[in-house]
Parts: sequence; C-alpha cells; structure tokens
Amino acid sequence: MYAVEFETQITNGKIEIPNEYQLQLIDSVRVIILMRDRKRSSNNFIEQLIASPKAIEDFKPLTRDLIYDE
Repeated sequence: MYAVEFETQITNGKIEIPNEYQLQLIDSVRVIILMRDRKRSSNNFIEQLIASPKAIEDFKPLTRDLIYDE
C-alpha cells in the first residue's frame, strides 16, 4: 500500500478522487481525513479581548508617568 495526497472539496458528503488516481484503484482504499482546526471559543475574557479588542471612543492609554506615579 502506498499513499497519495491531494486536496478536494466535499460535495454532498462525498469526495472526488482526481482522474490521475482513479485508474490505479483496484478494490479498496484506506481513507484518512485531515480536517482544519476550527477556532476554539475561549471562555477566558482576557483571551477574548486580545483576539478581538474593543474599540472605545476617545480612549487614551495611560502614560508611563501616570502608570508609575508614586
């Protein structure tokens, strides 16, 4: 058994084998499906803000002097 690799679209739950490989098929094949990861939704508020920062009108970040003011 040997492996070939190709990308294809799924249509009505079926994948189409490219013509270049169809003539080489005999009885059966072993199929391994590699799926792309979907973005994981996070319940962590900080991770959500880093991924999708909120726009705040007239926002001005603190200056270094204000941050370290004693």
